[in-house]
Amino acid sequence: MAPARVAGLVLLCPVPAAGLPLPEPTRKLFHDAAGNHSQQRTILQMACRELTEAARERLLDLAASIPAACLHAGLEAWSRGGFADRLAALCAPTLVVATNDPFLPPSLLATAVVAPIARARLAVLPGPGHYPQVERPRETAALLQAFLAGLARP
Repeated sequence: MAPARVAGLVLLCPVPAAGLPLPEPTRKLFHDAAGNHSQQRTILQMACRELTEAARERLLDLAASIPAACLHAGLEAWSRGGFADRLAALCAPTLVVATNDPFLPPSLLATAVVAPIARARLAVLPGPGHYPQVERPRETAALLQAFLAGLARP
């Protein structure tokens, strides 16, 4: 590891490092969504609040290109976590962006992600869901620009 090489971290609607256990029906929905356009649309409708139809279709097209094995491995990684004990070692300024993502509400991110990282702070962008960079690109960019500008100050 080379912490001196990291000036700062930005985490957009991150899954907690301890994992995010899901109720079995939700877990099955995510697992079975690989290659299933209808289920992927359902997940986007659940997780996102302000997607345009064009953005939704673009995300669905991208999802269709991801092999099922990759989607399943990703689901296992973020549902099981397993590295929460390493968060205390992070020393870079960290911006955690929370939204109205129903799976990752600000209160959860404040406790599970922000609190264990010494130099982390929470920014809440009300309105969008899991993909604020797609749902509210200007506002998300403004948050990132302000954070990066703060890193550039001596």
